[in-house]
Amino acid sequence: MIPVFSLGIEVLLLGILFQNMNQLFSITLYGGVVSFFIGFSLAIIEVNNMVYLQKTITTEFLGRVMSILTIANRALLPIGSLIYTFLFDSITFGSYIFMGNGVLCIIFGFLVFPRVVKSVKKDHLFIKKHN
Repeated sequence: MIPVFSLGIEVLLLGILFQNMNQLFSITLYGGVVSFFIGFSLAIIEVNNMVYLQKTITTEFLGRVMSILTIANRALLPIGSLIYTFLFDSITFGSYIFMGNGVLCIIFGFLVFPRVVKSVKKDHLFIKKHN
């Protein structure tokens, strides 16, 4: 869950950066650094999720589950592009969108964290019992 919280903080920081800086070089430099850490956090989340899925899903269902996840991921990309295109067109200061997304990501992390911990503990007990 640490990468989820750090992702929220990084996206919030990117919005604050866009809000407060007006020099192109500063935005490019600091925005690039923050974007690197956003990508790093997303990679950690993705690797953890894939390892967790591969450990918990039986081999006979793994291909089907991965296919469904890939299809769902690819299907949601155009929908997200449409929504964010509309948001960036209608809101004058696009930095507020980044800040709002960062705050929502942090709130999501706090709301989901107890359920994730409970679920992981339950899965570990299940795996130990059936090994």
